[in-house]
Amino acid sequence: MKEKQADRRDFGMSLLTIKNFMQWLVEGSVLAIVVADMRGEIILMSDSAEKIFGDRSKIDVGKSIAEYLYTTGGARSIMKKLRSPNYGGKGKMNPIRTTAIHTSGKKIPVEMTASIIYDEAGNEIATMGIYQDLSEKIALEENMENIRQKLERSEQLASIGRLVAGVAHEMNNPLTGITMFSHLALEDIPEDNPAAEKIKIVISQVDRCKKIISDLLDFSIQGTGVMGEMDFNETINSVLNILKHYAKFKNIDINKKLAPSLYHIVGNHDQLQQMLINLMLNCAESMNFKGTITIRTQNSGPWIEINIADSGKGIAPEDIVKVFDPFFSSDIEKEKSGLGLCVSHGIITAHKGTIDIKSAPGKGTCFTILLPVKQEDRG
Repeated sequence: MKEKQADRRDFGMSLLTIKNFMQWLVEGSVLAIVVADMRGEIILMSDSAEKIFGDRSKIDVGKSIAEYLYTTGGARSIMKKLRSPNYGGKGKMNPIRTTAIHTSGKKIPVEMTASIIYDEAGNEIATMGIYQDLSEKIALEENMENIRQKLERSEQLASIGRLVAGVAHEMNNPLTGITMFSHLALEDIPEDNPAAEKIKIVISQVDRCKKIISDLLDFSIQGTGVMGEMDFNETINSVLNILKHYAKFKNIDINKKLAPSLYHIVGNHDQLQQMLINLMLNCAESMNFKGTITIRTQNSGPWIEINIADSGKGIAPEDIVKVFDPFFSSDIEKEKSGLGLCVSHGIITAHKGTIDIKSAPGKGTCFTILLPVKQEDRG
């Protein structure tokens, strides 16, 4: 019986040579596998490899693996690792991240394992590489890191908000006393007395402190107040109607591109209006109150998207991550408390929305706000 089974195996292998078996094994694999001879010419390649490397007519059997699949010097570097005992044992290479070249010229991040194939005498006769496209994995990792950073920032801002609310309330009492007694003193001093001017300076500085405290309290808002259905296009128009009477906006062109059928949202009109004013003022200040601001709205799945772009000086890459921090300013001015963008971030977050910023020095700044659509309007 055993002899008959052995005969069947021998007969099977006589019909299917080792090479044919290997070709079937490689080409049928769901993994991207490439086998090349020691000159770097492709011997076998799986169909899945085409998804990574592209047009098979350019990288098919007989083509140079070094010329088409790797960056300059990449093939040589891999062979050096394979011949070293330090990367998984001689003739083997543990998984590494490297870059493959698509026939379109696009660089593809891949995870690669490799091995050298030896003949019975121990001579190198071929190499085999197994590749996994990491593009989606890396994109997912970057997205998860972006989400983690946003959550971390939101938690930090919420913690700071609770702190500044307490500080702001405590500061209001002594400042109210200073203002009251300064006005009383001013009433008792003749107008031409030099001390009167000094008291007026004290009062103006106290008023400035009160403005900062007001901004602090706005920043510390944890809720959204009275909510209602809103057409955000109407909010934009009402804000622009206010700003057109503001002297600092007289040399600014407002370019409106509002979606004609924007989905409605649920929000607090006053807070979202304040958020919009803060962003518009930030854009105006970055242009020294002269230039163009473009404001655009559109439906974007379960969100409405608002883009506010200016033609200002832009923001340095190292400063972009700080722009929503309390009191941060790349160009501090006396009348600014540095809380405008931070307050806006808090309002948007309270409305379960997001805000992102894109900018580069000399190329202006664009804020992108996403706010959730009213439940009934969602697809």
